[in-house]
Amino acid sequence: MTAFFLAIGWLFYFALHSVLADLNVKASIVQALPSLEKYYRLAYNLIFLAGLLGLSILSISEWHLIYEAGTISQIVGSLLFICGFWIGFQTVRTFDLPEFLGFKPSVREHTGASEKGLITTGLYRYMRHPLYTGTILFCAGIFFMVPAWPLAIFIICMCIYLPFGIYFEEKKLIREFGEDYIRYQKRVSRLVPGLY
Repeated sequence: MTAFFLAIGWLFYFALHSVLADLNVKASIVQALPSLEKYYRLAYNLIFLAGLLGLSILSISEWHLIYEAGTISQIVGSLLFICGFWIGFQTVRTFDLPEFLGFKPSVREHTGASEKGLITTGLYRYMRHPLYTGTILFCAGIFFMVPAWPLAIFIICMCIYLPFGIYFEEKKLIREFGEDYIRYQKRVSRLVPGLY
């Protein structure tokens, strides 16, 4: 039963991520709470950190292994983990990290996380969402090393949500960057260079 609530929790967590990132929702919240304007990104990140911690604590009660991870599973897991970490690290390096985390106000008003403008350098030359790619590989790596049910539920929910999350994020990016983003979309794959 906890597994069911865990799945619902992760799907809600991911959906809330898209809803609160929407520029119209952000504008409505800031209109209702003007003092939040400078700290919206920080509040957004704190909400998701709290959700992540809460769902992780709930996961502990369901911590059962699906199978015993052998040597091959450990090696595959380690490689995926390292690749995912590297992709995530390289992606984060392209951001203004204090701004991305919300510790520094945005330079541009009414934007999401792309305060520097449309980023098309680094790994963004090869995929539009390298942070998602890195996260998937990183989490899959952990799963292969520690194949527990809560990790499987998390990865399945993330994969179910991802196409929707990408759709809504790209809708927002088209609104922010217009034709520049549409041209970028046509030129660069979503998650896997040359494939998807």
